[in-house]
Order: sequence, then C-alpha cells, then structure tokens
Amino acid sequence: MNAVTGPQPCDNAAILETMRIAASGMRAAATRAANASNNIANVHSAGAVNEDGYDGYVPTQVVQLTQEGGGVETTLEPRSPAYRPAYQPSHPAANEQGIVGVPNTDYVPNFVELSQARMAYAAGAAVIRTAEQMARVAFSMKA
Repeated sequence: MNAVTGPQPCDNAAILETMRIAASGMRAAATRAANASNNIANVHSAGAVNEDGYDGYVPTQVVQLTQEGGGVETTLEPRSPAYRPAYQPSHPAANEQGIVGVPNTDYVPNFVELSQARMAYAAGAAVIRTAEQMARVAFSMKA
C-alpha cells in the first residue's frame, strides 16, 4: 500500500516467478538429499579393483548452477577419485593382495548435506507459502 495513492495493483507474474524460483530451489534440495542418501547407503559397499578399473559404487556430488532469470538447476557428477583402496581379504571382490575398492565418501559430509538440503527445502516451501498468501491478499483487494 502506498500512503499517497492507496493499494497498488498486484503483479501476478512476479508472484508466479517467485514461486517458480522457489520451486527450483526445492527440486535442487530434493536432488541433494537423494544424492546424499545414496552415498550414505553405499559407504561400505566394496568393489573389485583390477586392470579394468573399479567396478563398485561410484559416489556422486551435486553441482548446482544458477539459471538465467533466477532459480537453479542441478547435475550429478561422479566423485573423483571414485574409490579408496581398503584391505578386506575375506571380501569376494578382493584381489590377490586382499584389496578392494570402497567408495570415496563418508558419513559426516553426507549427513551435513542432508541437513542443509532439509533446511533449503523448508526455506523454499516458506517462500511459496508467503507468495500464496500475498496472492490471496492481492486477489481479495481486486474483488
């Protein structure tokens, strides 16, 4: 509301754009959470390491890029190096020296990523709720 002219017209396009940007952030947060969950679930999986490479789980990391006009998009990239050697001579995939490859990931950074993704998702949801409330008020003012 402007003190001189009274209520201002609602810019529905701006509200929808705000919701679009917030939704892209929520999708990115969901991708980050899913990726961290996959990495956590596979922390102790092991694979063979031989002349052909590593055949176990390859952990990934989320790369988040800003979109022109607002919002974000995400892609998954394999972590490099993908594995660490570990001595597990009783593992079926162990080589002659008892070495297997285990994913190059750990619990702590993935749990931190899960926590950050949860907070980012909640923030995006709060933005959408606020934009919806603004739209309702604006619509009631037009009526």
